[in-house]
Amino acid sequence: PKLTSQQQEQPQGEATSGSSPMRRHILISLTLLLGLAMCVAAGPKNSSSQRQLRKIRSDCERSESCLQLKNHMRTNCVYKCVSSECFNEVYSEGLELGEVDSKTYQFSVCFKRLYNLSRVDERRDRDSGRVHVAHAPSPQGPSGHTKFAHSEPQLS
Repeated sequence: PKLTSQQQEQPQGEATSGSSPMRRHILISLTLLLGLAMCVAAGPKNSSSQRQLRKIRSDCERSESCLQLKNHMRTNCVYKCVSSECFNEVYSEGLELGEVDSKTYQFSVCFKRLYNLSRVDERRDRDSGRVHVAHAPSPQGPSGHTKFAHSEPQLS
């Protein structure tokens, strides 16, 4: 078969001039969409529950009852102080000496669940006309005033 002059000038294996930019455009668009989807799926990195968890944890780390402890006992104390309910759910017996803490993510998920539940309760109370007072931890140390909040752990 005879080739036309246009076919003779085009290198083999290369798409026609109209499809190459289109393919690149589609590939770039798909890559951007995938990146956007991954960002949306990751969610906000600084949600209110995460900020609250960091604040409470910081207060607990500075509390007198936890400061006097060392190593794994201090870590257990801080987790109990932040949320005894989540500590019992995630760690049950607590960390042991030398144990690597691999459950911090589970603890933060539990905290977020309790935090969100408490916010739903607050909204329901507000909408029904009931007064709901939520106190922040005191600067001297944590105190448990809200459903999700921390309380001074009992040393045993």
